[in-house]
Amino acid sequence: MACYPVPVPQVSKSIRFAIIGPGRAAARFAHGLQAVENTSLAAIWGRNSDRARAFAGKFSDPIVAPTLNDLLSSNIDAVYIATHPDTHAEFCLQALAAGIHVLCEKPAALNVCQLQTVLSAARRHDRLFMEAMKPPFFPLYQRLRRHLESDPIGLIGFVRAGHCDSSIGPDYPLHFAELGGGGIMGIGPYEAFLALDWLGPLKRVQTMGRLNSEGVDNFAIFQTEHERGLAQLHTGIDLLSHGDALLSGPGGYVLLRANWWNPSYATVHYLDGRIVEIDSPYTGSGFNYETTHFCDLIRQDLRESPVIPHALSLGMARLLEEARVALGVHFPAETKIDDRHPFDKATGLDTGGFIPGNDLHPGHPHDSHLGSYYGTAPSLVQAVLDRWLETPDRLFVENYTFIDFGSGKGRVVLIASKLPFRKCIGVELNPDLNAIAADNFARWQQSGNPRSPLEAVCQDALAFEFPPGPCLVYLFNPFPSQVLAHLIDRIAEAFAGRPGQLDLLYVNAEFKDLLDQHQGFTPLWQMPVTMSAEDAAADLLHQVDASGRKPYAEDSQDPCVAWRFTGSTNVTPA
Repeated sequence: MACYPVPVPQVSKSIRFAIIGPGRAAARFAHGLQAVENTSLAAIWGRNSDRARAFAGKFSDPIVAPTLNDLLSSNIDAVYIATHPDTHAEFCLQALAAGIHVLCEKPAALNVCQLQTVLSAARRHDRLFMEAMKPPFFPLYQRLRRHLESDPIGLIGFVRAGHCDSSIGPDYPLHFAELGGGGIMGIGPYEAFLALDWLGPLKRVQTMGRLNSEGVDNFAIFQTEHERGLAQLHTGIDLLSHGDALLSGPGGYVLLRANWWNPSYATVHYLDGRIVEIDSPYTGSGFNYETTHFCDLIRQDLRESPVIPHALSLGMARLLEEARVALGVHFPAETKIDDRHPFDKATGLDTGGFIPGNDLHPGHPHDSHLGSYYGTAPSLVQAVLDRWLETPDRLFVENYTFIDFGSGKGRVVLIASKLPFRKCIGVELNPDLNAIAADNFARWQQSGNPRSPLEAVCQDALAFEFPPGPCLVYLFNPFPSQVLAHLIDRIAEAFAGRPGQLDLLYVNAEFKDLLDQHQGFTPLWQMPVTMSAEDAAADLLHQVDASGRKPYAEDSQDPCVAWRFTGSTNVTPA
């Protein structure tokens, strides 16, 4: 366990903020902003103009923009979005498109799909996006981390946290599905953060609870399993409970006093009987700490927080979505979950969708070579693997490492892992797609489906170091010809002077001539593969580009070719 790496504070640049949504959270943000050096509240917009003007009068009279477009075109550097969750993604996308940095109140979106869209937009428009999650920035939380490093209780293996608030009135937004309400969405983000922060990525969620007449959860208890332990969390809006938290390790435990999400006091209880009290009061509204961090990121021209990274926000979104969907909570404003690819419906994973290449630029020098994301049809993957298994003179499957270059969300790797490969690796340049793949792999591993270990590697394919032993490389036409040519040369260089077989499978082999003409590769076989009727229907439904619906393979068929690196001249394919 280590303290968070944080930007070095800088205050040279003055940062002008705007607020979207003049509610309670906005008031706490505006109050906290007064304690952040060299910042100002420049503008505000809300659908209720009278309320916006009343709000502005309490905070040095910022400009009240008549429309959202007027706000986003004004002289501002960043925006704090404090509306109800049903509009978070919409307003984030508009602000990012206007070239404005975004700090969005939690939860940052209604579901994982919406958040992925926001994160892609942040990368495309080269703007900072951060979900507002204040606890880790409080002095107490940071002091506790430092204390547990110097006087540890061991690796935290259990987290317990929860809060119920029955004092909220019947008109409070958390009671209504159309606003993204319910205890899981209104209170649960804090619990989700605490569990993920101390226990690592999520493996699975088990949920029980009950709904109100509006279809949102009045009370929920959800138990979660993570890479490093378990958590027991609860939320509610019709019961009352104490908002404290417990962190448990083999050598002791930590009690965070209520309300733990505004932490100011903790006690560490050690196995040897010692009790250490940590008391760190906070100043301002508490929002000032995360806002200071956000401003430091802007001043250092960074696009992601190391404390609340995009992968953590995706993890929180997934935990909340799985917990509420298990209870039957669905929101009118979210993407229908039943619109997922059939493979995702069957597995509960996220491998579908079409993402244009322009939305996938992570700021890498090779961005211009990125193509669009669209997962290979499962029936094509299976057919190609089945054909490879019939290839003469191949070694036992257990000897091979399977490698998918341009692996995206990892669908091919997931399917390949049903064979007993030595290991299955997905190599993906885009960090958002790679984070989704890593999450998919963890959940797939937990399901017991794979017969081989899985690994998601976020790296340029041309920099990938091949593992020892035989390898099976898979390509779903991931690169333009010039990049593919370099990759072929890299493979030849890596395997020219080492033992171990290298086979290569190329689906939708648009540039097969590059391999045909290479003296080091011998063709094994080639065949057209027809996808299943289910996958063909999914192509028609799920791949949408700027010109409208457009299936990847209109005739539901792909040319698939296999080669083996032999270092010899080409021979006639079987």
